[in-house]
Amino acid sequence: MTIRTYALYGGSKRLLTLMTIIMITLAITVSVEGLGRYMGAAVLLPGVGCYETYTAAVAVRLGLAWIAEMIFELLIFILTVYRICKTTGLLRLSLVTRKNIIDIILHDGVMYFGAMTLVNIPNILTFYSGSVAVRGSLSSLTSW
Repeated sequence: MTIRTYALYGGSKRLLTLMTIIMITLAITVSVEGLGRYMGAAVLLPGVGCYETYTAAVAVRLGLAWIAEMIFELLIFILTVYRICKTTGLLRLSLVTRKNIIDIILHDGVMYFGAMTLVNIPNILTFYSGSVAVRGSLSSLTSW
């Protein structure tokens, strides 16, 4: 979606720079705040195999990575919708018919964002409000 958005803006170097700065900022924030302190904090449940459970403090830090991903996806979605609104004049809610490339980009962007949001929100909620056995259990589903 990032490359598609970059192409939708005509290969704008400013947009590429902005997206790169935001990506790097989110990655550094997650690395320093979340994953840097995570090392060795997982606990294996006896009798469950390789399934890891997390303490509340670790789960909050790991949930930060999923929130950062969702923020970046929201940025890409907003940029896509803005550009399409600017190009066509109005946001046409014709998600069923595909008349031209703009309709296809909008349809695919909405479908991708909706699917990722539907999967990521429950995953994030497991990190912040799930029980010990549930924290992070949806991560493998959302990593596909």
